[in-house]
Amino acid sequence: MTEVLDFSNHQIIDILVKGPNGKDYVLCQANGDTVAKFNSARARCARYQDGGMSGVEGLGDLEPMLVSMCMFEDKGDGTPDPQKPIKGTLLRAWPGPVMKTLFNKAKEISEIDLDNDLASLRKQRDALDKQIRQIEGDQAKNVLKSSETGLSLPENEE
Repeated sequence: MTEVLDFSNHQIIDILVKGPNGKDYVLCQANGDTVAKFNSARARCARYQDGGMSGVEGLGDLEPMLVSMCMFEDKGDGTPDPQKPIKGTLLRAWPGPVMKTLFNKAKEISEIDLDNDLASLRKQRDALDKQIRQIEGDQAKNVLKSSETGLSLPENEE
């Protein structure tokens, strides 16, 4: 028997939002293009050095990016106006807790997981372990150099 994936009854999730400015908006479930752009932007935040992840940059830009791609002005009847997406500059002016709540809700209704699955967490742990080993190795080299030169170097605290 052939498996059938039937999405004909899939309901798009829309949530009415009253903004801090008193205007009405609609937060919508992300479409495939939005999810792809968000995941690509998230991947670009990772910085690599010496074959491993060395840090992240620009992670904070992901919140207004996703919300601006999922939130639209209300047409006046509780439906989103796809021609009027909310600009990131407006969202950046809103209080942090409001932005965080909208971001988390957009991720939830769009089923976007920000690396919280077990496999991703293990990869993150492995990258951190590699960074720790590198730092410990650098510290050991510094101790060796200081003993050879007679200089005393302060040790880093954990």
